[in-house]
Amino acid sequence: MIAETSINGYIASADKHEAQRVAIVKELKKHPEGMTRRMISVATGIENSAVSARARELVKAGALTEPVKDKCPITGVTVKWLFVSEAS
Repeated sequence: MIAETSINGYIASADKHEAQRVAIVKELKKHPEGMTRRMISVATGIENSAVSARARELVKAGALTEPVKDKCPITGVTVKWLFVSEAS
C-alpha cells in the first residue's frame, strides 16, 4: 500500500511541475527571438535543472522547439536555444 503522504507529495510535485511548464512557456512567448535554459532560469527564478527537465518535457510534447545552436549570452557556451512551437 502506498502511504497517503507519498500520494500527496506526488500530487504537489506534479502541480509544481505544471506551474513551471506554464512559467517557461509564458517567458518564451515574451521572447520570440528564443532563449537558452539559463536565460529562462534567470528570468523566472526556476532552478536551471528544473528548467532543463521541464523544457525536455515541453520539447517532447511539441510545445517547444530547439532549432538553433548558438552561444548563451550568460555562460558563453554554445547551446540549443528554445522557441515556442508554431503549433502552440
